[in-house]
Amino acid sequence: MVFKWYAYHIVTITIFVIVLILFGYIFKHRKKLGANYFLGILSMVLLWSIAQGLEFSVLDIKHKLIFANIQYIPIMIIPVLYLYLAASFLERDKLLNNKYLPFILLIIPIILNILIWTDSAHGLIRQDIHLELEGIVPTISKKFGLTMLPFAIYNFSITIITISLLLKACLDKAFSFRIQAGYLLIGLLIPTLTTFLNNIGINFYNIDTTIFGFTATGIFLTYAIFRHGLFDIMPIALRHIINEVKAGFIVYDDLFRIIDINPSAINNLNLKKEKITGQSIYEVLSHNPKLLEIIKEKTACKKEVECFSNNETRFFEATIAAIENKNKLRLGWVLQIYEITERKQEEEQLKLDKENALLLYENAEENAFFSELGFLQAQIRPHFLYNTLNVIATLCRIEPEKARELLMDLSNYMHHCFGINYIQKYISFEEELEFVKAYVRIEQARFVNKIAVNYEIQEAEGLMIPPLLLQPLVENAIRHGIRKNEGGGTIDIRVVNKDSFYHIEIEDNGEGMTSEKLEEIQIEGKTEGVGLANIKKRLKMIYNSELIIESSKSKATKISINLPRERGEIYEGSNC
Repeated sequence: MVFKWYAYHIVTITIFVIVLILFGYIFKHRKKLGANYFLGILSMVLLWSIAQGLEFSVLDIKHKLIFANIQYIPIMIIPVLYLYLAASFLERDKLLNNKYLPFILLIIPIILNILIWTDSAHGLIRQDIHLELEGIVPTISKKFGLTMLPFAIYNFSITIITISLLLKACLDKAFSFRIQAGYLLIGLLIPTLTTFLNNIGINFYNIDTTIFGFTATGIFLTYAIFRHGLFDIMPIALRHIINEVKAGFIVYDDLFRIIDINPSAINNLNLKKEKITGQSIYEVLSHNPKLLEIIKEKTACKKEVECFSNNETRFFEATIAAIENKNKLRLGWVLQIYEITERKQEEEQLKLDKENALLLYENAEENAFFSELGFLQAQIRPHFLYNTLNVIATLCRIEPEKARELLMDLSNYMHHCFGINYIQKYISFEEELEFVKAYVRIEQARFVNKIAVNYEIQEAEGLMIPPLLLQPLVENAIRHGIRKNEGGGTIDIRVVNKDSFYHIEIEDNGEGMTSEKLEEIQIEGKTEGVGLANIKKRLKMIYNSELIIESSKSKATKISINLPRERGEIYEGSNC
C-alpha cells in the first residue's frame, strides 16, 4: 500500500487537531449527563477525517474503497448520536428512556454497512466505479444505485428531526438555554448542508465537502465552548447532579427564570409539576414570599425561612450561591433548600419549656410576695383589733349609733383582710378604696380630730390594681406621719387619669423624714412600715414601675405611683 502526501491533507490535520481539543475537554467532563453522546460524535468525526485522509493518500482504487467504506460507519452513526445529544439537552426523557429505540435506529446503518462492504458482489450501492485523476487529489468516481436512496432519506430524516427539536428550543422564549441551543443547531446545520450538496452532485473537484463542514463546525463549537461557556450551565450538566441531591435544588438564571429543579424541591415546596422549567421563579414561588425576599437580593447567602406547604408552616435553611464560569462570568444562581422543621419545632419546644419554667418561677416569686404581705398583715392585726374593740366598747355607752357604724367598718375591714386570697392578682380600685375608707374611719374614731383625709379621685372605672396596694401606704402615712404630729394632720389621696397611665398620690403633712431616713427606706431589707418593700417589689414585677417617695423633715411626705393603662385596665375575670 503506497501513500502520497497532498496539500489537501492540511484540512484533514486541521479538523483532526480541533476534534482532539474538543475530545480532551469533553473527556475531562465525561461524568456529566450527555457527555458520552458528544464524545461519541467526536470519535466518529475523527474516524471520518482519518479515513478520508487515508483514502486520498493511497493510489490504487482497491485500497481507496476500503477507506471509503470505513467512512460510512460515522456517516450513519453521527445523526443518531446528535439526536440523543439534543434529546439530553432538551430533557426529552421519553426518547432517552426508550430502551428499544437505539436498536431500531441502528438497524438501517447496519444494513447499509453490510451492503457497502459486499457491494462488489451485488453492485446495489455503487455503479460504474473508476479512478478519477483530474483534480487536486485522485478520487473514486461512481454512481449511486437506487438502493442508496432509502439510506440517504433515513439519514436526512434523523437529522431533520434533530434540527426541528433544536429550532423549537431556540424559538421558545421560556427556554433558558436558547443561545446554547442555537450553537448546537448551527453546529449541525453546517455539515448537513455540505453533505446535502455532495449528495446532489455539488462538490469541490469530486471531493466530499462534508469534511469542510466538520472543520467549520469544530472551529465554531470550540469558540462557543471556550469563549461563551457553551457547556457551563447546560441541562445535560445539571440534571444528573440535582436529581441525586436529597435537599431541594433550584437553578435559575439572572432573569429569574427557572433552569432546572429536582424532585425534592417540588415535593418540599408543594409545587405543580407541569412545566416548571422556563417559568419565572416569582410565579412558581408566589405562595412563599419570605423565600422570594432573599432571592430578590441577588446575593449569596444562607438564611432560615418560613414557607407554607400543604396548609402548614414549614421551615427551611435556604442557601443561595452564584454560578460562574472560569472567566468569572455569572451565569445564574443555585438555590438549595434543606428542611429544618423538626429542628425548629424542637427549638420552639425548648424555648416554650424555658418560658414556662421562668413563668413558674415568676409566679412562685409573686405568690411569695403576696404571702409575705399576708404575713405582715397578720402580725399587726391583734394590736389593731384590741385597740379598735376598746374604742367600740367605750362608744357603746356614750354613742351607740357611732359604735354601730364603727362596728360595721371593722366588719368590712376584717372581711377584706381575711377574705383576700393572697394569690389573687387584681381587685377593682373601688374595692380597695372602700377598704381604705373603712380603715381611715376606724383610725379617726380612735384618734378623734387628729386625722383628716381628702379624696380627689378622677374617673377610675375599670381600673384594677393588686390587693393591699393603697391601704398599707395610707396606714404608714397615719402611723409614721400624722400620729407623730401633736396636732395631727391631713392625708390627700389623689388619682389622676392620664392618657397612657393612672397617676396615684398619697400625701400627708405629718412629721416627714430626714434625707438619711429617706435614703435608708429605699434600700431593700431596711424598709420600715407595713409591707412597703413588698409593694415596691410587686410594682416592679407587675408594672415595671417605681414607688416614688418624696419627704423632708417636718414637712409633707408624698408617695407617687404610675400604673400603665394597658396593665391597669384588666377585667376582674382575669384574676387567677
